[in-house]
Amino acid sequence: MVGGNSENGAQSNVVTLLHSANVEDELGALLDAVVAFYRRFVIVSAEQADTLALWTLHTHAFLASDYTPYILITSPERESGKSRTMEIAHLLAAKAEPTANVSVAAVFRISAEDPPPTFLMDEIDMIFSPKSDRSELQGLLNAGFRRGQYVLRMVGEGSRMQVERFHVYCPKMLAGTSSAKLADTLRSRCIIVQLKRKRKNELVERFRRRELEQEGGELAAAMRVLAERHLDTLDAARPELPDELSDRAQDVWEPLLAIAELAGDDWPERGRTAAVALSASARVDDESLGVRLLWDCRAAFDSKDVDRFATRTLIETLCEDEEAPWATWHHGSPISPRKLATLLGRYDVHSRTVRLPGSETPKGYLREQFEDAWERYPAPVRPSLNATTPQPA
Repeated sequence: MVGGNSENGAQSNVVTLLHSANVEDELGALLDAVVAFYRRFVIVSAEQADTLALWTLHTHAFLASDYTPYILITSPERESGKSRTMEIAHLLAAKAEPTANVSVAAVFRISAEDPPPTFLMDEIDMIFSPKSDRSELQGLLNAGFRRGQYVLRMVGEGSRMQVERFHVYCPKMLAGTSSAKLADTLRSRCIIVQLKRKRKNELVERFRRRELEQEGGELAAAMRVLAERHLDTLDAARPELPDELSDRAQDVWEPLLAIAELAGDDWPERGRTAAVALSASARVDDESLGVRLLWDCRAAFDSKDVDRFATRTLIETLCEDEEAPWATWHHGSPISPRKLATLLGRYDVHSRTVRLPGSETPKGYLREQFEDAWERYPAPVRPSLNATTPQPA
């Protein structure tokens, strides 16, 4: 139950509001309503609002998915709307469970409830501060991303103690001022929604929870009804996934894009646009330096239009890119030939004697040595320069 309304009463309103025979009409209209509800109270971009709406409906249908993406709400400064976003999610998400500084035992026991909750975990950067040892909670959150995962605990007393499995798969919204304190494994399971403090000319409604409980409860009930109605369809869905996303990011977004495709109309395109806008840049962040080096070497070969380089010349060419790390690799000095060889050697690219014009035969690299690695390790995807800026509600 949400907001004190009876389930039957809320669902009667749902029947009135959502009676179309076409799932596309009813689901698309509901998602639009959820988008509008978020944007009444927080300043978010169109892609961020669409993401929040898709995720919120997913919390009512997450059992149809193999993965449940986590939403990570961040901002560079306080008073940017993180807590407000979580308050809205508290009204709309399935069985929302707000927490702060939660214990491991509480998480795995509550996660095992039927139905499982949607955790709204605030101050996540404080939980994982450098002075805290929360590796057990870290592992539990990592496991809760995938359906079927559970933790083993001893329960009972004395001779009656026995092993019990606690399932930990359930949706989560995390919030904190920084994502840097989260381990890469947890951050890779998140869709990061970075909020900005609103400008003076950006106006939003004042959030008064008690006055919004009925409206929020009706939206939540509508999502619950439609999720139950189309659970089997979502379970069988195989949505189109953007190539710009890494494999992990595609796992993260697949449940949300399944909902977007089921909604039809412009929602499939909106979903994919949001996925690329919010998560394609994560591929750049997560890409190893080795892969970046491979493709910066390709850019060097292309820029000089050559098929071979002496090691010293390849390093000089790499260092021409002021935004790359190679010119200041070691305390402000360029990357060394030995370090270059070490990084490239991981991909079976090794320096060799190369013949240059003029009969010079230094150590270096041939373009053909890189071809296999370029095929096996795709180029990092750079963030779009055409990001949509937040608009007032």
